[in-house]
Amino acid sequence: MFLATLIMSCSAAVDPIEAAAILGADACDVQQLELRHLDDRASDLSVTLSGHRVQMRCHQHTNRSVNYKVLEDTGGGRMRQHEPSPIRTWRGRDADGYQIAFSQDDDGLRGLILAPDGERWWIEPLYQRMTKAEWGSHAVFRGSDVLRPKGWCGTTSDVSELHPQHHGDNQRSRGGILYTAELAADADFEYYQSYGSVAAVESRINAVMNGVNLQYETQCQITHAIG
Repeated sequence: MFLATLIMSCSAAVDPIEAAAILGADACDVQQLELRHLDDRASDLSVTLSGHRVQMRCHQHTNRSVNYKVLEDTGGGRMRQHEPSPIRTWRGRDADGYQIAFSQDDDGLRGLILAPDGERWWIEPLYQRMTKAEWGSHAVFRGSDVLRPKGWCGTTSDVSELHPQHHGDNQRSRGGILYTAELAADADFEYYQSYGSVAAVESRINAVMNGVNLQYETQCQITHAIG
């Protein structure tokens, strides 16, 4: 098991305005995140959010059920089974109630930080996205700074208007029973083309569900296991 301390320092070579534009955000902070090995049980993650330093104790976390399989459609109704990739998803929290769900990918860390008041923060790697970005360069930005992506949605209603985001104690876990729903994820060929390999698609789906589950667990007492 890979465990580490994640520490933050400034990455001055990367322009935050340019980084935000690339990520589709209104603004972001550029930080240099470095992983350092600790013991075989825990890791520490330190990140600065709007001038406030947050340090969270982390551990590897899986979203996979006991029935987990990776299948590739090779055409003609034939399916090829692949060995599951190593677990790259992590969870963490601090004493003040900050929580994080993130994945460790080849280009860096991707994750969601959920603040005690319900505010969301995102971490995205800049390495290989920007010419000046060195290994370990990451963008940290508020969820409210994410701009609407290009493209279109098949729904006819604005979900943000139907279900407005609320902050406060109602965003925190209320405790009690945690219900589990097992699901299957299906990626189309365009999604495969975007990530380039079965392993990369698998890793991305696991990472997305890790962030989704953090929100469902704290708000609805529901988690999803990928089968």
